[in-house]
Amino acid sequence: MSSSPSLDTLNSFAMPLAEHPMRWVFEDDAPLPEPWQDQVVALEPQAAQYLWDLDFTLRFEPRLSAFRHQHRFDHYFASDDEVKKWLYQRGIPFARWVIWSVHPDSAFLLTWKMVIKFSSVIFFANDQTIWDSTHEWMLEFHHDYVFTFYDNRG
Repeated sequence: MSSSPSLDTLNSFAMPLAEHPMRWVFEDDAPLPEPWQDQVVALEPQAAQYLWDLDFTLRFEPRLSAFRHQHRFDHYFASDDEVKKWLYQRGIPFARWVIWSVHPDSAFLLTWKMVIKFSSVIFFANDQTIWDSTHEWMLEFHHDYVFTFYDNRG
């Protein structure tokens, strides 16, 4: 692809999930069920690098100046259902497309519904960040099992 990725062009950098090295997050032993296939978009490495760099910039902004509110949840002893309930309570519409920048060569666009559905695999042992292109909110997961949701809502 000759053009450079941007938040507006990420969909043009899609690749088949079956070819992505991290497809196991969503496909474990079988292909992603058909009703969910259009809710997970694997991105080519060029787009992943762009998002990694952008995420790095966003992640290290001073949180209190960038967002008005933060909501923390320590889920070390919480069940998967309690984690899903807390994520659901963030008020993000299920159909909202979000960005998951995993590594410099791995990233996905997925709906908030898929974040909740696959939360036990996405949020496991490694620091992770989920955000959308509006920059009105961001979800961080710390490897010590602490979620922090930052937002600008009242």
